[in-house]
Amino acid sequence: LAFDADVAGNLCYRMKLIPDGVTLKAVQVYGNKNFCTSDDIWFRPVNFVNAPDGCLHVCDMYREVIEHPWSIPDDIHAAVDLLRGRDKGRLFRLAPKSFKSRATPKLSAATTAELVALLDHPNAWHRETAQRLLFERQDKTALEPLREMAETAKTPQGKVSALWSAVKLSVSESSLAATGHASSRSPLTPETFRTLRDAISDENLHLAAQAMIISDEMRHHFTDSQADVLRYLSAKNFESRHELGPAALPAAMSLADSAQNQITKLAPKVLLVAAKDSWLSPLLLHTCLRAGLTNLATTAFSPREVSTSSTAHLFPFLVDLAMLSPDDNIAAEAVELPMVLEGIDRNMSDYPVFPSRFPESAMRAAARGALK
Repeated sequence: LAFDADVAGNLCYRMKLIPDGVTLKAVQVYGNKNFCTSDDIWFRPVNFVNAPDGCLHVCDMYREVIEHPWSIPDDIHAAVDLLRGRDKGRLFRLAPKSFKSRATPKLSAATTAELVALLDHPNAWHRETAQRLLFERQDKTALEPLREMAETAKTPQGKVSALWSAVKLSVSESSLAATGHASSRSPLTPETFRTLRDAISDENLHLAAQAMIISDEMRHHFTDSQADVLRYLSAKNFESRHELGPAALPAAMSLADSAQNQITKLAPKVLLVAAKDSWLSPLLLHTCLRAGLTNLATTAFSPREVSTSSTAHLFPFLVDLAMLSPDDNIAAEAVELPMVLEGIDRNMSDYPVFPSRFPESAMRAAARGALK
């Protein structure tokens, strides 16, 4: 759920975030009704904050005019004080009817073990504050509890917070152990690497997605063999999962550095994702081209491949991309593809259609190739 404010409309509304491919769409929780409205035109909600007591605090700028002075005619400038309310402002605490106030914990006095446990707290303020304090303390004794929390936490938020904290602290620890000072390219400790590796294949898609994002952001801290393993497992999500959900984008990004033989093997599943998601389609089609256009035509788009009926409409776009490729070999392969397929002992009509005006496009591509 998310709360949003319409500062110009003097209201707040509550939205439910629904996964929609690699992105999200927001739907009003109360239909056409807003969460909070006001007849006071000075009411200007601008921000929301999760508080330690579990309530939602609303920041009200409380101004009569919010437009920039440049957007208001000079005659109105003379009649209205555009800065009226600059000495005002309000804070609202939204609490349920049965709410009972509780003491705010002093987390700065909490032990490292207590901070790690708070990463699985239902209140975001506790999780975020605990994670910040763990980072500031740089207490190496937190590593093992963090790795355990990343595997056993009750909530996905707890696992994600613990995983990020463990990786950041592990990099710092291995850096100091190896060089005596912090380094931006320090290696990841083997224990934390195993935790990150397992998270990429976790059944929870949100955790898997975050693990792949961590793998990409921290790639400079991996050995070559560690990077190969994480890249392979990230790409393998296309094969091992029926639906990728939030893990689709980081998995697609990981394909960019995958080996050609792995892309060839995964191409039918990758193309199925591309057929369903217009956001990912351009990225995945460009990636699939690395497997070779002829190879794709005779494998991923083969009449014998079950997925071809769902992905055939992508074939013309793939040929177009190949002909426009700055890589001479890929462009030449696109021009020669009809002749190659004709040479195969199979009816050409079995294959997905080529783009309209393909002969003319092929001639232009051939001419460009000859000039090069």
